[in-house]
Amino acid sequence: MHEFEYREEESGIFGKVVRPIITAEVKSEKSDWQPFIAYIDSGADISIAPRSFGEALGLDLSRNLNKVKGIGDARVPISIHKVDIKINGKVLRVSLAIALIEKIPYILGRSDIFRSFSIDFREKLKKIIFTEEK
Repeated sequence: MHEFEYREEESGIFGKVVRPIITAEVKSEKSDWQPFIAYIDSGADISIAPRSFGEALGLDLSRNLNKVKGIGDARVPISIHKVDIKINGKVLRVSLAIALIEKIPYILGRSDIFRSFSIDFREKLKKIIFTEEK
């Protein structure tokens, strides 16, 4: 079991809010472990990071091209890659979408992650609890 703290941030609509954040590490075949601080988003199908993170991982961003849709009809071009993510010492092989733009938040989505952990959002305590599924 591992706990992560919510982070207080400024919202343009609601003023100060707390958001669920995870600190992990990501590695590709061409890189060492890189810090990955992301919003935990149970509504996101896949984890995503900005272009500069994909470049830091040494990924070929001209391959595995697609587009993802978030809020509304806006589509973001992405390049999908298999990488290793380390959460509380557990290493998982996951799909990571690299946005081909920079203005996108780091997001930890459901694919490959949520089946490996029970994830308990404790809003009142401002904590997220990851428990490894056996």
